[in-house]
Amino acid sequence: MVPNLFVLLLAATIAADSLDIDMAQHSAEMPPLQPNPPVWPDSVTVFGPDDAAEANAVMTQLSTTLNDRAAGHFSDERRAFLFKPGAYEMDVAVGYYVSVHGLGASPGDVIVAGPRGIYVDAMDKRAGGAGSLDTFWRSMENVERVGDLRWAVSQAAPLRRVRVGGDLVLHDGGAYASGGFLANAAVGGRVDFGSQQQWASRNVAVGRGATGGAWSLVYVGCEGVGASSAPGVEP
Repeated sequence: MVPNLFVLLLAATIAADSLDIDMAQHSAEMPPLQPNPPVWPDSVTVFGPDDAAEANAVMTQLSTTLNDRAAGHFSDERRAFLFKPGAYEMDVAVGYYVSVHGLGASPGDVIVAGPRGIYVDAMDKRAGGAGSLDTFWRSMENVERVGDLRWAVSQAAPLRRVRVGGDLVLHDGGAYASGGFLANAAVGGRVDFGSQQQWASRNVAVGRGATGGAWSLVYVGCEGVGASSAPGVEP
């Protein structure tokens, strides 16, 4: 039996209307498109070449609480500092709950110069204190440091996609330090583990070898680390 043409047209119209309703409902449920560049929350600060001269002072001021061991350790404050391609004279510590990101296509697009650059010291410098044992919850990636870099941390503080022209020092004067992660990095000088332990390095090229360390140093796909004095090296 050949279907009535009117019936076929009616069925097609109903189906199309139903599809339009479904699409309208789906569109209404979709989140709005994000602007480009994004509208960042107050916790995100973006630096560019035009304000490079103020970057150090601004980052220092905004990190004041998070660089205080007592006030920053369990603070609900969070900070991300994003650096557009350019060169920056910096001398500022990375505190609790702080992330530093270079926005270039490669680490060399964001150059960090200055006396100490962007670094991490032990949070507890008291004689006999914890040293870096509670220096947690911070990160840096995709930048190039001119000169030496200290990153004296313990866990939950990764260092990724970085180039270090000088030495990478993973302790603060031999104070306690326990654990960290370094990946996709190039170090022109040496990696100085010092008192560090339980450290994992992946895809790291080192110019002058690695020294120090206590135990459980793990290398995956690394070049130039050489023989280490640490008893627990795991190649």
